[in-house]
Amino acid sequence: MSPTLHVSDPGTRWTVPDPRELALRIRLRAVRMVAPQGFGYLGQALSSAEQVAAAFACARPGVDRLVCSPGHYIIGPFAAAAELGLLDDQALSSYGQNGSSFEAIGPVYLRLKRGEIPVIFDDEHALRLGQADVLVPGTDAALFASGMMLAAALAAASALGEHGVSVSVINVPVIKPLDTATVRAAAAGASIVVTAENHSVIGGLGSAVAETIAEAGLGRPLRRIGIRDTFAEGSRDAPYLFEKYGLSTRTLIETIWSALDRPGPAPAAPHVAAQTGEYSPV
Repeated sequence: MSPTLHVSDPGTRWTVPDPRELALRIRLRAVRMVAPQGFGYLGQALSSAEQVAAAFACARPGVDRLVCSPGHYIIGPFAAAAELGLLDDQALSSYGQNGSSFEAIGPVYLRLKRGEIPVIFDDEHALRLGQADVLVPGTDAALFASGMMLAAALAAASALGEHGVSVSVINVPVIKPLDTATVRAAAAGASIVVTAENHSVIGGLGSAVAETIAEAGLGRPLRRIGIRDTFAEGSRDAPYLFEKYGLSTRTLIETIWSALDRPGPAPAAPHVAAQTGEYSPV
């Protein structure tokens, strides 16, 4: 395993009193890293030093993840980690050499925070590639959710359960590779299938689930909750956007209620709120 992965391990700590001073140190460190090899995308490190310093300054050690693509700009985060004592000089000396652990860190992702997100899992929970989790069992509807829609999905399932509708909630944190076995099993055990994602319904979770159940020959009505084929506006307030584009708990409840052809109005939607500063890292 690459030593770079330890930057986001639980218990790791660092402080950045002055991001501007750290940016300068990143530039100097990057020059020292590149000089022995004569290559290494130095220009990218020099141009992104302020952004990298700001990322380390804003991130909460042990909570937020700093995961970087192994591309042209990776030298900047490596330099910052070394300056903050997260990587030692001996380990970093192999940068740019064949067989270096810094050249083989594998698939990575970058997740950025915008606003508070309710925490669903405890500190022991770990992201597992290709593994979907059935968080709530149910038989009337199978509700597949990802990302910021998971809290709304759980709230919708609870509200519907109080009115006699059994909804399973499946957390799908990774769409590729998709856990098709769990998708097939959950869909087969329900009357309808619903997907919920803070993403376009075109080419996202909804499409992946639709392909999976179609190839399995499961004849289940499907409803996809997500951004329709439209240009979305921006906002300082995430709940406003989620309501505007139909990514709310209310939309989930009404969609499932209607798809099951239940009589009368759908149950009221509970308010899903996060505490100030609350952020779910997974």
